[in-house]
Amino acid sequence: MKKQYVYSFDGDYYDSDLYDTRKEAINAGIKEAKKEKYLYFYLGTARKYEEDCGGIADTVIEHLKSFAENEVGEAAEGYMNLTKEEEKILDKRLRKVVLDFQKEFKCGPDFYNVSDVEVVNLIGVVE
Repeated sequence: MKKQYVYSFDGDYYDSDLYDTRKEAINAGIKEAKKEKYLYFYLGTARKYEEDCGGIADTVIEHLKSFAENEVGEAAEGYMNLTKEEEKILDKRLRKVVLDFQKEFKCGPDFYNVSDVEVVNLIGVVE
């Protein structure tokens, strides 16, 4: 994944656009800082969250077992007891369904973690 950059004026909430280069992010930050009369801003590297759905089969299996046991009790014993290979196949299929759904309906993650934060001081630049 390529490196992208974001800026913030409080160091906690990074709501700027994502920029492909550090220079683009700094220029945008300076422009907005001048307009808002800020003397500094925070610049960080954005790492988008990537959904991988790892282990989703285990969660679904446990959920199905729980519903069945709550509904019929002991009669559900043995329900969804899969081999490791079967669970691996189910995991792969569920992962594909979720990721395809997110792509089709544009509801995938659009958020990121910010790291390598530095302060860009504008004293002398913004008057």
